[in-house]
Amino acid sequence: MLRSTFTRPALTVAGLLVAMAAHAEVVYSNLAAPPAGGQGNRTWAVEWTQGGGYHDVSISAALFGIDDPRVTARAWLSTALGPGARPADVVAFADISSPTLFTDLDLGPDTYYLVVQVRSGAIAAGWRYTMATAEDSAPDVQRGASFSTDFLDFPAFAPGGDFTRLPPTSARYQFAVEGTPDAAGAVPEPASAALFGMGLVGMWVSGRRRRGGATPGPAIPDGARSCGDARAGWWHHLRRVDPYPTLPRQPCASSWPKTSTNSPAGSCARCNRAASRSTGSTMAAWSAAT
Repeated sequence: MLRSTFTRPALTVAGLLVAMAAHAEVVYSNLAAPPAGGQGNRTWAVEWTQGGGYHDVSISAALFGIDDPRVTARAWLSTALGPGARPADVVAFADISSPTLFTDLDLGPDTYYLVVQVRSGAIAAGWRYTMATAEDSAPDVQRGASFSTDFLDFPAFAPGGDFTRLPPTSARYQFAVEGTPDAAGAVPEPASAALFGMGLVGMWVSGRRRRGGATPGPAIPDGARSCGDARAGWWHHLRRVDPYPTLPRQPCASSWPKTSTNSPAGSCARCNRAASRSTGSTMAAWSAAT
């Protein structure tokens, strides 16, 4: 009985927990800010620091024109920038042709540099920037500076290039990082918490329905005789159609009218009416057991 009563609600709550745990969040984004322009034919970098870990991370940037086959565009994600950067500092690298640069990354607490290089010649291609400071970020994430090399400077190992740190009031290159917080630092959003609460209420309601949704009948007086169709007598109290489950024998109140027609001796008329709905084989099995 425990399995049939609690398995489905438990699975419902487990599903809610999985959904909450798998919910991707904005780590950082300034893509909603109005763009002020774009630059091409150089190498750029943006910086952010995160205090917690994230998995299933995706990174995108407001790039334009890089789907042209004549344009060469590459992206690096590194934990170091400038002449001191080494290949061992690179977390990910890709030749890119769309605004989505990386997916399925696992990033622990650290400072990261997204480095993008676009070689486009006379073709309009590059990275859009904004002058606005509007941004969206997780509580443990802080946006850092923006960097740029000189025009037409394309270092082979871009994270190790000679970058100029741009002042905070100048161009802020637009990008977004999304990911799922690691379990240790995950805090459910209000909407997720409300969904989980609704699941608990659903579990309670389901349990009530499976218990019959009715209050047990009056206590059976002392000296009551055993009903031959005990299981039918049990379902009188629950006031529902008798599915004839496997239940222990239940005595019937002596105040109920007794009959011996088509039922074992001593059974009550109410139990007899319920028993008459059963199949012949089921009734025979009950009679043999009494």
